[in-house]
Amino acid sequence: MLRAPLRTRVIARIRPAINRWLIVTIAWQVLLIAGCVLYLVLLGSRHGRSSAWIAPPVGAAFGLAVPLNFIAMGIVRGVRKATE
Repeated sequence: MLRAPLRTRVIARIRPAINRWLIVTIAWQVLLIAGCVLYLVLLGSRHGRSSAWIAPPVGAAFGLAVPLNFIAMGIVRGVRKATE
């Protein structure tokens, strides 16, 4: 979704690609957070004394955050090269 526009080094092509990527990413994060909240609501009252029941939503949130850092670095690198 971003690879070809970032390689062109033309801001006019990079900007719409980043906007599309942001829309998809925000929609995916909203779905993930909704799923985590649903999980916590459904299992929150039945977890007992252990705190391990919260691991799946926490893992999903961290699992989504790590790749976003690498993508953000690629976007910054591509935009920086386009503005030079």
